[in-house]
Amino acid sequence: MNVERGLFRGWVFVSAIWIAVVIAFGYALVPEGIEHQRYQYVATLKQNVDPWKLNWSLPHYDLVKSPAAEKIEPTFSQVDPSYWSRWEDERRAGKLKAFSYAGDGELYLDSAWNDNDERYLRKAFESSRWQRWVPALAKWSLGAVLPPVLLLIFGLGAVWVSRGFRSAK
Repeated sequence: MNVERGLFRGWVFVSAIWIAVVIAFGYALVPEGIEHQRYQYVATLKQNVDPWKLNWSLPHYDLVKSPAAEKIEPTFSQVDPSYWSRWEDERRAGKLKAFSYAGDGELYLDSAWNDNDERYLRKAFESSRWQRWVPALAKWSLGAVLPPVLLLIFGLGAVWVSRGFRSAK
């Protein structure tokens, strides 16, 4: 039927425009959102260290494992924006080091890490960039695909209902 074909073509047209608009906005906004994030390495404590009774006056390596020496798979977490100013103060005081990655945010590391661990963590951060990009891209992909699919389901339902009103031949 011509109406059904026209509705389908209209759905294809509207869906293509919708997906193009979402891609354009995503292309503009996703990198900016990731670029302005700050991350920290989640250190692994030694076996004998009680996380609730940390003695911060002890040397760094008395509390945490060396990620490079023990080949620990590093985990990085986002730093909450409410802590950014405090972390910047600690960076200026020399307690933290910040490393910027174009389009990929900043990595903050404790200054107490030795050069080998620092290189290991920086390399791991660089190689895990897609772990930061995939969740952001997944949200935009869902936003691009879900509305056209829902519109198609609604349209198919409307056509099915309209067929019920046809007179029998």
